[in-house]
Amino acid sequence: MCLKRFFLSVLGVLCALVFMTGPSAVPAESSLFTPSDKFDPSWLPLLHRLKKDNVYSTDVEHWFSTLPRPYSPVPMGAKISHLFRMRFMQPSFAFFRKPPTPQTLYDGVVNAENIRNCLNFLHEHAKLFQQVEERYFVPKEVLAALLLVESRLGSFVGKENSLWTLACMAASNQPEQIVEHMAKLPFTEGHLDWLRRALLVRSSWAYAELKALIEYCRRYEHNPLEITGSVYGAIGLGQFMPSNITPYAVDGDNDGRIDLFSLPDALHSSANFLKAHGWKKGTGREAGLKALLRYNNSTAYANTILALAEGMLAAKKKA
Repeated sequence: MCLKRFFLSVLGVLCALVFMTGPSAVPAESSLFTPSDKFDPSWLPLLHRLKKDNVYSTDVEHWFSTLPRPYSPVPMGAKISHLFRMRFMQPSFAFFRKPPTPQTLYDGVVNAENIRNCLNFLHEHAKLFQQVEERYFVPKEVLAALLLVESRLGSFVGKENSLWTLACMAASNQPEQIVEHMAKLPFTEGHLDWLRRALLVRSSWAYAELKALIEYCRRYEHNPLEITGSVYGAIGLGQFMPSNITPYAVDGDNDGRIDLFSLPDALHSSANFLKAHGWKKGTGREAGLKALLRYNNSTAYANTILALAEGMLAAKKKA
């Protein structure tokens, strides 16, 4: 046990030394912000960037000064750890062993209970689903299945504050920030260039999503401190990424604002996204699969939605 603790401590030191050879985070300029109890100092470089891009204002100041938690490297560390495992730790198989079959469906989702729940949900909101299908040509069964997979028919929309999640990922752009995560992996100096590129790509993506979320909240007067979402910042019943709101979200109930936690807005928005990505009247399974892959680039995801929709149609025929 003592030997194991010694090994881990040495590994941590080596990883830290490797990471510290890279560029450090950009220091905050005191001319713009003065570190105080108002902000977690870790947010300052991000807030400078928002100010430079003319996004920072009194509302952003209020939101960041009242975030439920301080900055954490965990969201980015978890994502980069996953990417590292996928890239560098895939198992090798002996010549006499077959590689595992790719997952074709989400485990435990396509079953009689979920099909029945979808049908009940369709019956409860029959008029709305019919209106959406007629407008966008996406079958109501597909839309109900999408809502089940994304948010359990609206009953679970994520538990992380989306502003906090995206801000943490946007602020995590230096290797030394996630050293504790990488120390748990077989990380070497040879992986450092890959890590820097991965952090740049992911933090830039999160920054763009953060700006889109701020724009959405400003435009429709939503409080981002009350918006929860997925571990990567997707929000609403249909789990929209903020950057998809402006081009694809729809005011489904015509109340003058878009609220992705409202069923009419969420349904219209998801259907509009699928239509914009190829779904049209008479779309078959292959074309529908391609459109769903644009919503979430996972074959298991798309197959699960189509299987649930097919299960609903089969159940209707038996009834």
